[in-house]
Parts: sequence; structure tokens; C-alpha cells
Amino acid sequence: MTREPLKNLPASLRDRLTQRARVADENVQLILTRYAIEKFLYRLSVSEHRERFILIGAIPFSLWEPTPYRATGDLDLLGAGNPERRGTTPPIEILFGLSETFAADPVQQTQWQAFLPRTEVAMAREPLNQIIPSIASFLMPVFLAAADEQTSLGKWPVGRPWGD
Repeated sequence: MTREPLKNLPASLRDRLTQRARVADENVQLILTRYAIEKFLYRLSVSEHRERFILIGAIPFSLWEPTPYRATGDLDLLGAGNPERRGTTPPIEILFGLSETFAADPVQQTQWQAFLPRTEVAMAREPLNQIIPSIASFLMPVFLAAADEQTSLGKWPVGRPWGD
């Protein structure tokens, strides 16, 4: 006895992944996103472009830990290419999204507070006006070094500023 071919393979796949998410008591959208990312990574790994990208970020952490480390379901890749192609210089002034003005904006604070309960990520729950200065103090030395064409910032001891 032969099975009838599937008429709607995408719907079947979605149904199976949804069922798997329910059984594991996981967020369906995260399962679907993870599947799409893994499928993309497989296709990239067998393509002629595989040597141009390095997988970075928190995606590999799911191999070792059941709790996601990220608030977003995106994929981070480091691409190799010609740095001159960028065509602009790295910022030397603090970016608006890292500024005290942004951190103190009531609209941004409301969005941040609304975002926190929706995430399943194990992360700090500090107010936006505490998170932004921490991020800025970490990133701005990187931006300034890139603008000055430095190749190294020295060492970064966790929880402390950049140093030698």
C-alpha cells in the first residue's frame, strides 16, 4: 500500500512543528523561526558562499542550554568582504539609541517595559535608563577604535571597562 503524496507540504511541516512545540511546551513561533534558521544555515553550509560567513551570536548556545539567551529570533553572521566597500566612517559620536536622551524618553521606556514580559529570554530586567549606559560604555570604545582603524582594544574583563 502506497501513501498518497502530500498536497500541501508547507502546511504539513507547520502542523508537525506546531505539534512538537505543544508537546515540549515551547513557543510555536520560536520553533518555526529556529527551523527556518537551521534550514538556511544548512543551505549556506553546502553553498559556494560558506567560506565567506562565520556564525556568531547566541544561536549555538541552544546546543548546550535549553533556555534561550536572546530576545530576538534572528541569526548573526559575520561576513568577510572588502572593508572599503562600506563607504562611510564608523561613528565617533554617541548614537541616538545609546544616548541618555533615548534612555530617558518615556515612549522608549514604555516600549521596553512592554517588551520584557513578552520575551522568554533569561535576561536582566533593569529599566531602560540603566541598560542603555551599560551598552554604550561597552560599544563606544569599539566604535572609536574602528574609526581610528585600531585592530585591538586590549582585553575586556567581564563587567569592567576595556583595558590592556
